Amino acid sequence: MVVKGVSKCVLELHDTGSDYFEKAIFFVKPEYSGEENSRLEARAAQSVRNAVPPRLRRREQKRRLRGGFWLAVGAALGAGVTALLNLLF
Repeated sequence: MVVKGVSKCVLELHDTGSDYFEKAIFFVKPEYSGEENSRLEARAAQSVRNAVPPRLRRREQKRRLRGGFWLAVGAALGAGVTALLNLLF
């Protein structure tokens, strides 16, 4: 990819795995431009995860756990209602 007329190896990360970053662009050092894309993408994703302050990461994790909790509660209630209806009818 060419950026502003300069030939550079650029890695554009679309799925950052973060609620805070939509896209990240990394300029790869020339000595690492021959690396596999999957390895470069893994290192880039790790850099993006490390860029989010720990306090914000904890908040994001709590929000995900809360969503999983309510999903489990809903599934348990649905299973209970289904079992009850099977016993009654």
